[in-house]
Amino acid sequence: MVQAREKRGARIVTIDVRSTATTESADLALTIEPGMDAVLFCGLLVHLADNGFIDHSFAGAHSIAPDIATVARKCGAASADIASFCDLWASIRPRRHSL
Repeated sequence: MVQAREKRGARIVTIDVRSTATTESADLALTIEPGMDAVLFCGLLVHLADNGFIDHSFAGAHSIAPDIATVARKCGAASADIASFCDLWASIRPRRHSL
């Protein structure tokens, strides 16, 4: 992963319930509460929708999710870190994401 970042300008984000060796080389390391992955993902979707990256009419008809502050509280992470994660995800060009 680190080589990909250096070679292609990739960004590394880790999402885990604890710090790992990978978090040391990550651009952003989110440490969240156990079982809160889905809450984080819902928060990402809401943030993307609020910032013009999602079709609001489709998302409104097909999703229900909390705001970033609620996601941060439930995940046990800082709101600023959750927002940074969402902004980073939204800014990736071309749209290639690896989960």
